[in-house]
Amino acid sequence: MDHREPDPAGAVFDLDLFLAGWDEWFPAAEGLRTVDGLLAALSVDRGGAGGESADLVSELAGLREWLTKALACGSRFRIEAAI
Repeated sequence: MDHREPDPAGAVFDLDLFLAGWDEWFPAAEGLRTVDGLLAALSVDRGGAGGESADLVSELAGLREWLTKALACGSRFRIEAAI
C-alpha cells in the first residue's frame, strides 16, 4: 500500500506522475501474514462462491510461495496492480 498522500496544494493532480514516484518495499513476513489471513478467510464456506474463489485461492497460494522464498532470502517485496 502506498502510504504517501498527494500534495493538496497542487493545482493539477497527475496520477501517473504520482504513482511513478512510488518505491516503497515491504518485509516479506508482513506479506505472508496478510496472504495467510486472506487464505484463512477464503477457507470459510462462502455459500457457493465457486470458481472465482478457487481462482483467488490459487493466485494467493502462488503469491505465498514467492513471499516464502523472499523471506528465506531476506528480501523485501512490493506488488503493483493495474485495475
